[in-house]
Amino acid sequence: MKKVIPGVLLLVVLVVAAFVFLKKATVHRSRAAELVPAETVFFAQFPDLRRSAERWPKTALSQIWQEKEVQDFLAKPRASAPQMKLWEEKLEQIARIEPSEAFIAVTSIEGTQPRFLAGFSFSGRKAEVEVMLAEPRAELKRAWPAGKSDISVHGQAEIETFSYQDTTVGQAFRDDWYFISNDLELLHRTLDATATGLGSKALAANELFKKSTARLPANGDAVLFAQLGTLTDRVVSLLVASGQPLEPKQLADLKKMQAVAWGTKFEDSQIRDTLFLLSPGQGGESPLARSTLAFTGPNSLLTYATTLPATFEMPASSLALTAFIPGFAAMEKGLADKGLKWADFGKAFGPEFGAVVNWAENVAQPTTLLAIDVRDVATAKSFVEVYTGGLAGGRPWGREERDGAAIYQQPVEGSAGFLAFPPVTYALTDRFLVIGFSKPEIAGALENLKTGEAAI
Repeated sequence: MKKVIPGVLLLVVLVVAAFVFLKKATVHRSRAAELVPAETVFFAQFPDLRRSAERWPKTALSQIWQEKEVQDFLAKPRASAPQMKLWEEKLEQIARIEPSEAFIAVTSIEGTQPRFLAGFSFSGRKAEVEVMLAEPRAELKRAWPAGKSDISVHGQAEIETFSYQDTTVGQAFRDDWYFISNDLELLHRTLDATATGLGSKALAANELFKKSTARLPANGDAVLFAQLGTLTDRVVSLLVASGQPLEPKQLADLKKMQAVAWGTKFEDSQIRDTLFLLSPGQGGESPLARSTLAFTGPNSLLTYATTLPATFEMPASSLALTAFIPGFAAMEKGLADKGLKWADFGKAFGPEFGAVVNWAENVAQPTTLLAIDVRDVATAKSFVEVYTGGLAGGRPWGREERDGAAIYQQPVEGSAGFLAFPPVTYALTDRFLVIGFSKPEIAGALENLKTGEAAI
């Protein structure tokens, strides 16, 4: 019966996709977090599909999608794939029901399968929703002909159920909402609370939920939330059962993490993501300086930045694996000769690591540039020189000075056929270790660094 769930939940996914067709603007107050229970383990929500529909066309990604070259490229696959026409018809169906918000909640992971509740609100006619549901319901019955359909009444709501083996999925309408769940008791509670919400028993009243989502952008377009306590216990039990127990420190660190929240928001041409991890006692993190933006330019497509730990300690359980990493022992010896060890990496580099993906016009594929902040130039230089000095009998890298930067060029060892990779180039300055895959790419990055102005 496990396959029954994805087939029906596809409707919720389709509702989400339909927001690109919605153009009607109305004020909408998101309510899904008021309808799911406080103990919900995982919660995903699209709070206001109409608002997202207004924002989406302004994003750079949407504008790229609408470009004539892209549409011309897609014209032939669209014409030759009957599925494309079917999807377009489904999306038009969904647009007619005028969905407002959509959500899915996993309320329990105990037992043989997760317990879930999903739903969407709409302002179109219920008859249009019934039309949209007709084909998935028929497909469900065709796929599991031994399943049993039934109808029951709960209060003012009529619940249609489909049972197969030990699982029953129920679906029902209440006011301007459609709900589906494989937990009939949960579905009953939700139907009863549709008008007023669950109050203090709702996820919206959960302190972990409030603390975590408060860090996300206001009026976002998508929200994900997970309570990590139950998930951590399940992961630990699975690892123990498979003979892979965690070290006490790793287990303690895992148990400190209480919740995680992610949100995305369309802001004019940008799509901004925010990830927040609630781990009390860990101390607040300083805002990222995003120093990697110094390497961006007009052709920059994507940037990424993260904080590096100040100390690097390798777990004892992982040390045995280092014997299988080429050059690891030679690197360790080279560092020891300079009075250093792997744990000193954090003294040399940080606090940030970043990446920039550029894609110039008339170029077949994008290029990637990596950059690490330098904390201590002398220590950073020692790490780089050990790595590029010819590990385990390998050829040393080429080295030259340019505009105050030390440039290290990986030697070309000969073609490896289909799996050949371009040689790597490092540039070490007093601020960054920059890693690219060609000298011109590194030269352009250093030129951008000179200007000191971020392009995005």
